[in-house]
Amino acid sequence: MGLSALQKLRFEFDMRRRYVAIRTRGQTVATDVLWARSFLARGRGLLGTHGLTPGRDGCLLDPCRRIHCHGMKYPIDTIHLSREFYIVGLERVDIGKTGARFKGSRCVLELASGEIERCGLKAGDRLSIDPSRVG
Repeated sequence: MGLSALQKLRFEFDMRRRYVAIRTRGQTVATDVLWARSFLARGRGLLGTHGLTPGRDGCLLDPCRRIHCHGMKYPIDTIHLSREFYIVGLERVDIGKTGARFKGSRCVLELASGEIERCGLKAGDRLSIDPSRVG
């Protein structure tokens, strides 16, 4: 069954990806983070990708309170953020698993496994979004 013209237009609009850089405490956490704000972009997330480059790649699901790694090919670190981008929860989610819910979570940042430790991220840290993508 084919897509209607409106469905195609919506799909093409959703394909326009917006990338941002994420920073905290004067350091760059990731430079090329897909900011997934539409229903389709959030649903797709990282599905179908083969991995994330540490310090570079990521996906910010906004809004989102819980993620899963069903159908994924690699584990990820997830950072749950409040509306003001304060970290309210951190966890590593393995292949085929569903992540936890964290109170106050508004969006979820998905990064390569090990990035929480590498960046020294902890609950209470505030992340900033830089739309210029300058690393």
